[in-house]
Amino acid sequence: GLLLGMLSTMPTSWAVILQEDILGFEERYDLMGGLVYCIGGIGLREEGIKLLFVMPLVPWLVMRNNTREMLLVSACVGLGFAVEENIQYFDQSNNTAVSGRFLTANFLHLAGTGLTGYAFCQACKNPRRWDEFFTVLGVVVVLHGLYDAFIMVPALLEYSLFSMTVFVLLAYQFFGLLH
Repeated sequence: GLLLGMLSTMPTSWAVILQEDILGFEERYDLMGGLVYCIGGIGLREEGIKLLFVMPLVPWLVMRNNTREMLLVSACVGLGFAVEENIQYFDQSNNTAVSGRFLTANFLHLAGTGLTGYAFCQACKNPRRWDEFFTVLGVVVVLHGLYDAFIMVPALLEYSLFSMTVFVLLAYQFFGLLH
């Protein structure tokens, strides 16, 4: 899972090039444009690609039918993504992004991918649960986007504490399911 997560950063970088350089869907600094970019750009892109890298593990996870394994193996993909992304951020920021990335981003990726991967496995086991999967995916994409928006969009910077609310919501859901 960790290796797949680390590998998922490569197509994520390609998706950034596609979105920003080719399609012109770039980071915006006004409130609405920033929210749209953070949710529809960053959140959707990263959560979607990490989920694609969970999929090779899904047949094995569904066959084993262990709900904790579904959650934790999926979470490992998110953690692998975070590790590789951290290396990129550290290089770009001359290591100034270290504390914020280690304190929140690792778990944010771990929890988001764990929850969506788990919901996907459950939907593969029981087709009546596809609506639940799409709901979980949508909520995780929006929460991921809001987490980024509160620390990136100038109009929301004074409310950056709310990014921790997003973090706590994901942690609550993740640990509730793990328990």
